[in-house]
Amino acid sequence: MLYDLTEPELYSLACEWLRGDDLSEESMQALRVKNCINTEDAAKNILANFGKISTETQPIVLCFDQVETLYNWTSNPQPIFNLNTTIHNDNLKNFLIIISIVTNAWRQGYHYIQQSDKAGIERLVSLKPINLNQAEALWNFWLQPLHQKANPKPNSPIFPLNRQLLEENFPGGKTMPRNTLILGKQEYQKYKLSILNTKSTDTTKPPIILTSQQTGGSKKFIAHVTQKPQTPETPIIINQPNESEKSEAELKLLWQKEYKKVQEKITKITLSAAPELIGMLQEALAALEVQGIKTKLISGKYASYSLSYQKPGKSERVGIVWTEDSSMTSFFNVMNACQKAIQQNLCQTMYLIRAGGLGKPDLAGNQIYKQIFTYTNHRHIKPNLTSVHYLGTYHSLVNSALAQELVITGKTITLQKLQSLIRESKILEKCTLLQD
Repeated sequence: MLYDLTEPELYSLACEWLRGDDLSEESMQALRVKNCINTEDAAKNILANFGKISTETQPIVLCFDQVETLYNWTSNPQPIFNLNTTIHNDNLKNFLIIISIVTNAWRQGYHYIQQSDKAGIERLVSLKPINLNQAEALWNFWLQPLHQKANPKPNSPIFPLNRQLLEENFPGGKTMPRNTLILGKQEYQKYKLSILNTKSTDTTKPPIILTSQQTGGSKKFIAHVTQKPQTPETPIIINQPNESEKSEAELKLLWQKEYKKVQEKITKITLSAAPELIGMLQEALAALEVQGIKTKLISGKYASYSLSYQKPGKSERVGIVWTEDSSMTSFFNVMNACQKAIQQNLCQTMYLIRAGGLGKPDLAGNQIYKQIFTYTNHRHIKPNLTSVHYLGTYHSLVNSALAQELVITGKTITLQKLQSLIRESKILEKCTLLQD
């Protein structure tokens, strides 16, 4: 499997197998495996094997970032520490586990962690303030791409910023990275506006015009200096955007940056697990003020593949199931669960989101699919990769907001404020999946 991860044509399949997805028989044959990882014990055995393989090289680092955004951290921080304890107790060798949590969230959730799980924490590392040299290096890092495009090159690696700004704003010689970046952003904006606000003046010298005169058999040139009419100095008028316009403009810039990252990360829809896809969709629906969102519409093993919401202006509920599992056994089970949900009147309209195939016409899963989605008010939506990129980008911003790391116009943005900005900017309206 490790070798398969290095093969471009097998990489995505190997990722799906390691993630525990249900693969088709053809996919498992291509990977040369007999079974999928479908139990916790099987997953532990795979981790144990990886630990043994890596003992001669470097430890495997498992980094869980922004864990307070993954679930209701303040009331139930246990899941991530259960995992940490499991790896310790099962004697899985050669793993380094790093759990990243915002300080305030850690303080709120610490009391809810079981004592046995607290004992499994070997070291607490609090991020400390940085000194001015480090702050200057941070500015250098962010300005470097702009300096590379500049011609001529600036004399200072932090131009148009300077060390004096740091010394004036942080006289104690210490600051936090976020404050450093906010200051740099504000000063850089001032510099840009100072350039735009310079007056355009006409400094062109009067032109010298040469004319010719014929004198006998020879020609001579006479220079005339003509006075060009003087025009008054014309200032360039800059209309400063208001606070709302600034926030929306910065959000769109952030969106473009995150969108590119997501594009590079998600090259196929199947690289995201079904629970992850349905979770991202839920976040987008919440931002668009869709009412009555409930998770786990269908029951059983694939409950996390589904959700439902209130139809606007009506008492009816809309159900959504998203599955990209290539296994037709998995597809049959999902279709069976959908049929039961409809029979129990848990929703009046059902949307199946699936880009993958439906199996051969004679397969049981395909037969149930036809019963549900042929000549009924239920719909099958085929998502495109661009729509997943939109959902993934918004998901990334949501995580940053929940971790109190999303800063726009110098202010830390809450999830509620992010949702408001997303609606005002109408960015998600371009997502065809949400349109459908």
